[in-house]
Amino acid sequence: NKVHQDPQRAGDILMRAAPATTVCAEWEDATSLDSARVFWETYASDARYYSLSRHVKKAARFVSHSWRPPSDWAKVMGEYANYAEIKATELTIVAQDIFAKAQARPGSEVGAIETPRSWKEVLFWVDKCCIPQGHPLIKEYFSRLEDFIQRSEGMVVLLSWQYFERLWCIYEWASFLVY
Repeated sequence: NKVHQDPQRAGDILMRAAPATTVCAEWEDATSLDSARVFWETYASDARYYSLSRHVKKAARFVSHSWRPPSDWAKVMGEYANYAEIKATELTIVAQDIFAKAQARPGSEVGAIETPRSWKEVLFWVDKCCIPQGHPLIKEYFSRLEDFIQRSEGMVVLLSWQYFERLWCIYEWASFLVY
């Protein structure tokens, strides 16, 4: 196994990212919004989602978030405000901003060696699809979290009012601040 043979290159081997089309959706696009909602609502340990990402050298953003909505989400936001849909549309705005910046300044950060042709090609590191759930190497992936953060051009936090109550979220935030 290459990861165990050369630990220094493990990050190169394990780094993956998913294009915005797999994790984002615009409000007015009901089909992609439904698909993104399913992505963000389904159980994170579903191994099928790994195939949505691909090997890359860098990602535009490392995505930090809490999988579950705050316990009082419906009370605060209303019963029709879907947590998963809001996450997908917030990330769309990030992807559009990154793409617009890349278009305004060719050669600027785009999150990959190749320049995306649209915001839908902006690459995100999202745990659900960049870590092979249930794979024997899953511990190796978790031990490389800081490496994945460093291999991202930045971090986006899909923030809720309970984000800082989750230890894993605090760990990601602190790791980003260190690097």
